[in-house]
Amino acid sequence: MKKYNLNYALHYENWHQDNEESKKRDIEINKEIIKLHNILPAEKESKILDIGCGMGRFLLTLKELGYNNLKGIEIDQSQFDIAEKTGLDIEKTDVIEYFKHNNTLHDAIYCFDVLEHLEKERQIILLNQMYEHLTDTGIIVIRIPNALAPTAMLFRYEDFTHTISYTAKTIEFLCKNSGFQYINIRPEIQESEELQLLKTNYANIYRKQFGFKDIILTPNLMVILFKNQNKHILYNETTPKISNTYDQIGTDYKGLLFLIKYYINEILIKITKGKLKEYFNSRYKYRYKILVKKDKRF
Repeated sequence: MKKYNLNYALHYENWHQDNEESKKRDIEINKEIIKLHNILPAEKESKILDIGCGMGRFLLTLKELGYNNLKGIEIDQSQFDIAEKTGLDIEKTDVIEYFKHNNTLHDAIYCFDVLEHLEKERQIILLNQMYEHLTDTGIIVIRIPNALAPTAMLFRYEDFTHTISYTAKTIEFLCKNSGFQYINIRPEIQESEELQLLKTNYANIYRKQFGFKDIILTPNLMVILFKNQNKHILYNETTPKISNTYDQIGTDYKGLLFLIKYYINEILIKITKGKLKEYFNSRYKYRYKILVKKDKRF
């Protein structure tokens, strides 16, 4: 049977382009993620590895923040060609093969949007390798699609090369079987009241049918891993909490007030085609309370 090599750039270019505007946008989003999740090593000279670095945008973000001991791994030729032009240390290789032939210990390993592309057997091999190649005080950060999110099917199948989505329980199971004991699983973003309202019914299904309590419904999960218990404790003490509660908003007067404001906002947008909204946003940024702040896309 003929073996096909997929041109992954045909999918990737839907989200990231090889131009300055796309690069600046990616770097700004990366900075927000870094700040929200507190995922930078303490020392600027820390040895950092970015697995599946794509066009090198996260590495460029780290460089802009003062980190220079950077290494990127990318297997896709089209993305590697773009990343290589940054002048950063980028290697085109399979990450599992890279770890087999490299004994370097890293202070931070980032693995964004990679694990879900691998077969299950290779996932546990990779996570175990990451554990073995992390310093005792290091940090690992993983981003993966969330199977509980209302948009889970989109994120699972929008990318033809995805093999799996995850719940908090499945990724914890995988990490513990790879040697990790100190695990944080977080929502990717702080969602607006509007989005939390829209997702309340989904949350209630999980609560009532399965008894879930701390429900994460963001499209992606952020997984923060440590080998060192003290580092894990420090992380929990110093990292901002993300509170997407998906409460029963709408069942009391505050919820009703929010709904009224929300629908007034939607009506204004439709009637004025957004122009009245722009006017109030520019003139009454702090006084005008009806408008609902829209979420930034991550």
